[in-house]
Amino acid sequence: MYAVIESDQGGRINDFEEKSRAGGVFLSRDGGAHWERLGPFAPRPFYFSQIRVQPDDSTRVYLLGFDLWISDDGGKHFRSGVSRTVHGDCHALWIDPAHGDELLLGTDGGIYASHDRGATWDFFNHLAIGEFYDLALDNREPYRVYGGLQDNQSWGGPSQTRFKPDSFEGENLVNGITSGDWYCLGGGDGFHVAVDPTDPDIVYFESQGAELERVNLSTGKMRYCRPSNKEGSRRSASTGILPFQISPHDPTVLWLGGNHLFRLDNRGERLERVSPDLTTRNPDRMVTGGSRAETYCTIVSLAESPRQKGRVWVGTDDGKVWVTPDGGGHWEDLTAKLKGVPAGFYVSGIEASHHDAKTAYVAIDGHRSDVIAPYLLVTRDGGQSWSSIASDLPKDLIVQCVREDLDNPRLLFVGTEFGIYMSLDAGGHWMKMEGLPTVAVDDIAIHPRDRDLVIGTHGRSVWIMDDITPFEHWTSRVLSDSLTAFAPVRRPRSTTGRWAGCGASASSRRTTQPSGPPSTISSTKTPATA
Repeated sequence: MYAVIESDQGGRINDFEEKSRAGGVFLSRDGGAHWERLGPFAPRPFYFSQIRVQPDDSTRVYLLGFDLWISDDGGKHFRSGVSRTVHGDCHALWIDPAHGDELLLGTDGGIYASHDRGATWDFFNHLAIGEFYDLALDNREPYRVYGGLQDNQSWGGPSQTRFKPDSFEGENLVNGITSGDWYCLGGGDGFHVAVDPTDPDIVYFESQGAELERVNLSTGKMRYCRPSNKEGSRRSASTGILPFQISPHDPTVLWLGGNHLFRLDNRGERLERVSPDLTTRNPDRMVTGGSRAETYCTIVSLAESPRQKGRVWVGTDDGKVWVTPDGGGHWEDLTAKLKGVPAGFYVSGIEASHHDAKTAYVAIDGHRSDVIAPYLLVTRDGGQSWSSIASDLPKDLIVQCVREDLDNPRLLFVGTEFGIYMSLDAGGHWMKMEGLPTVAVDDIAIHPRDRDLVIGTHGRSVWIMDDITPFEHWTSRVLSDSLTAFAPVRRPRSTTGRWAGCGASASSRRTTQPSGPPSTISSTKTPATA
């Protein structure tokens, strides 16, 4: 048995150490009764800590990290096992038990195959497997979709394209959305994104640690908007993913999380802290090292009410929920009012109602505390009381986000670890929306003009359902009437993509691949049916 072990004994070497003073690779020859330390390699156990052994050769050992490390002497010495053409951050490795030369490697950039025990690698560039955290839509015609991807920056591209006749293998096809239609905004790990509703050329995007930037697409001019500290002052907490939002009442105002809430004015040119520490105030929080993804006690979800200027709802990773009615002048801690939710759970999503200022929805994720259950609550009195609307959601679901329809307050959508669900009666009953792969849904957006439902997944890229107005006009009478006529659903102009890799017919879906990190972004249009 082989194991890779993390240890702080004797002190750490550096934040992103490949080696450890006391930890590393260990070997047991008696089923785990006794262990021998073979060497110091332990690449960032927080993030990797995967070790594999060749099934037909116990001296061949693979260790996953930023690189793929390979040992030919039973784990005593390791060498780099991938070329520069393989995307970094190696998270998964499968070795064919019947044919040991065949390997599959999963990284932050996609899937690679080797047919020669890792000497060379082939990239699967036909799979739409982007890991999206967040979505934003503009109002161009056709509108553009923006999103932040795990370790692949932030990108934008059109929701559809016009017909472009082309010849491919003797057939006349339409290109649809191709890699050339997508463009990179910049950054490192891509997280939250936002588009100025009054000027689609102004786009905000974020990398880990609240590295917030503003770009003008027409000029290429960039502006750094991240909050900074005066030298010698106590640093505000910033984790890997910090939420921000353009105010629905003033496009020049942004709200940004940390352990405090910040207000950014004049499109990020001025910054003001508008809250006390809204977390449980962990005393170790300020000195957390590493990539800042390890930082605890920060705001992870926020939303300003579209119905009341300055009413901002905030949720933290340590289970706190707050609301301010006046842009930070006064704050109320609502945490104790969330009945039925264990203390300290991650507040994965907040949705401020588009129809009533005192209504808000909260999604809570308990899997970080080993509790697998759907926690989904609503308040209709400004947070004074909350009720569960998880109702008949499967009991093994984890809810990541919730969205209320822009036109019909009874129409709700939730993104979970296993797909997307819809309710036509404000959460009384939930139905799984079929056609989407069984994948984590991290964000959902509804286009205000086209009424498209845009779905950001963590592992199968972006999907779009055309025109959800039939669902918006759905009533209980539809279920009993023998015939119901809905307004015609708008169809996209182009219906296929050059790199469609989802197994869909050209008449129903479109797939998009980016030019940067290949095979990490896709956009699929599926006509809505009812």
